[in-house]
Amino acid sequence: MDDLTVIDKLLSPEAHALRPVRVVNNVAIHYTATTFPNGPRAGCELYLRRMECFGYLVGVPGDKLEDLWVDVLDVNGDILQEWPINRNGMEYLRRTFRFVREA
Repeated sequence: MDDLTVIDKLLSPEAHALRPVRVVNNVAIHYTATTFPNGPRAGCELYLRRMECFGYLVGVPGDKLEDLWVDVLDVNGDILQEWPINRNGMEYLRRTFRFVREA
């Protein structure tokens, strides 16, 4: 993605939270979601844009997923989209959001 407006156009209008996911031994491991109460969609867009600028996004929703991605969730916690990321993107989210593995 070269144009950052692509994220705004592709991001679901109902975006409320981001949740990192990784696959280990063919099992999806979900981490705690981060919400943005003062502007849910704007918060999701901000972090996706940052990840794009840093080279951490490796695709757009609908692209083939490998072993790392970030779910975009709605207010009920339902998955709206899955954005593929690389290992550096996962580490960036870990440092930024300090998420933990969901039970």
